[in-house]
Order: sequence, then C-alpha cells, then structure tokens
Amino acid sequence: MVRAAGESAGSQYDHVLAELVGSWHPSIGKAVLETWGFAAEMCDAVGDQLDYERKSRGGADLTDVLIAGIVLADVLGDKEYDFSRCASVPAFAALALAKDDCIAILKHTRDELGTLHDALGC
Repeated sequence: MVRAAGESAGSQYDHVLAELVGSWHPSIGKAVLETWGFAAEMCDAVGDQLDYERKSRGGADLTDVLIAGIVLADVLGDKEYDFSRCASVPAFAALALAKDDCIAILKHTRDELGTLHDALGC
C-alpha cells in the first residue's frame, strides 16, 4: 500500500488510502507499545484515541487526555476556534475542561509553537 500511494492514480485514491491508514493508526500504535512493554493504560489510551464517544469509568484517565488533545489540535488548526466539537466529546467533561480552559491551552500552544518555529528559523 505504501508503494501504491507513491504511484497513485489520483487524489481520490490518495484520500481513500490516507483514510484507511489513519483508521489503522491507533491499533498499530497500541500493538507496538504492547510489544515494547509499555503500561497497559498507555497502550489502551493509544488504541482508543479515536473513540470520541467513549466515557471513562471511575474518573478521567489517560485516554481522556489523549482524546481531548487530539480534538484541541484540530481546533488549533481553525482560523477561529470552533469549540462545538469539544462540547460533544465526553473526555472534556471528564477532565472538567471548560471553554475558557481550552482557550488558555490553545493560546499557550500557539505561543510555544511560535517559539519553536523561531528557534528553527521557519
């Protein structure tokens, strides 16, 4: 499949292949971490990272942090922050992250990324 992507027949094919690989990403990551002997909680978090409907049992956990981070990374890419996605994801409630908390996190992230870009001369 990797070779096929390099010899693509068009953008439609590229999109389908990227979607397919993206859907496998969490399970492949989980398997690699398990093989390397990482803690089960970390392996499970990686494996469940795209389960945005997931509700944690017994309080917030590492999976909630990872899911919230992925959703916030998507929001960071918006010209204007669209927090509607966050409201529907249970991880934000589990972590008690309100809109103001998310704005502070995103502002800090933008500042840190700007510092990194400056340091790298980008």
